[in-house]
Amino acid sequence: MFPINRTIALGPSLYYITAKNAPSFEVLSQVDKGLKYDPNAIDMLQAKVRYSYMLGKQNNADAIGAYNKLLSMAPKSNIIAQIKNLK
Repeated sequence: MFPINRTIALGPSLYYITAKNAPSFEVLSQVDKGLKYDPNAIDMLQAKVRYSYMLGKQNNADAIGAYNKLLSMAPKSNIIAQIKNLK
C-alpha cells in the first residue's frame, strides 16, 4: 500500500559507503543490511565486492556471490574490469 522509498531504506548503507569511504567490517555489515533490502542494488554489490577485496575476504563465499551477481548484472562495471586485470 505504501511503498518504501529506496533512499530511506538504504540511507544508512549509502552513508557508510559515501561518507566513510574506507574499508572496514562496520561498513561491510551496513552494506549487507542494504543488500537484504535490495539484493539487486548494483551500488551495494560494487561496495560489497570492493570492500571485501580490500579487507582480504576475496575468497569468502559472500564476496564471491556478490562478485558473480555483479558480473551477471553489470559485466562492464569498473570493479569487474579491475578484478579481471588482477587475475
